[in-house]
Amino acid sequence: MHGGYFLVGGFFAISAFHLWQFTRRSDGAVIVTPDVLMGLRSRTAKMYGESASRFIVYAVGKESAQKAAEKIFGADLSPERIWKKLPHWFRLMGYGELKVIERDSGKEVRLTVRDTFEGRTSGTTGCELTRGYLAGLGTALHPDLDCECVETSCGREADTACQFQLHWFPRVAEPQAIEVASAEV
Repeated sequence: MHGGYFLVGGFFAISAFHLWQFTRRSDGAVIVTPDVLMGLRSRTAKMYGESASRFIVYAVGKESAQKAAEKIFGADLSPERIWKKLPHWFRLMGYGELKVIERDSGKEVRLTVRDTFEGRTSGTTGCELTRGYLAGLGTALHPDLDCECVETSCGREADTACQFQLHWFPRVAEPQAIEVASAEV
C-alpha cells in the first residue's frame, strides 16, 4: 500500500519539476484554465462573428507558441527533440493526448490529439487554439519557412482523436510600403 503512495507522490513531484522548469525558462508563464481560453473564443465570436473568432484564436495560439518555443529552447530547438517530447508536454499542460503519426519535419507532419481542451468544451467547433499552437511550434522549428496547421477531422462528435496536419512552405516576402508623391494641382 505504501509503494502506491510513493509512486503517486513521485509522479506529482516529477510533474511539478517539469512545470517549474517550463515557467523558469519562459519568465514565469501564466497558466490559465481551459475556461479562460474558451472564454476568449466565445467573447471574440460575440464581438466579431464565428469566422473572425476562429481566425483570431488561431493567430493568437500560433504567435504565442512560436515565441514561447524560441524563448524556452533557444539554440536547442531541434525537430528531433521537440517531436519526441511534445506528447509528454501536451499531457502535462492539459492540452490532450498527442500522438505523432507521420513526421517529415519541414514538409508535413500528421498527428492526432485525443481529448483536446477545446473538445471538452461545448459550444465551439474546431480546435483553433490547438491548431495555432501546433503551427507556431512548426514555425519556430523551421524559422526559414512558414507553417500552417489544418484540422482534418474533429473527434468531438465521434469521441475519437482530432487529426491535424502541419504543412511548411516558403515565406512570402512582406509587401513594401509604396510612397505616393502628391501632385499639386
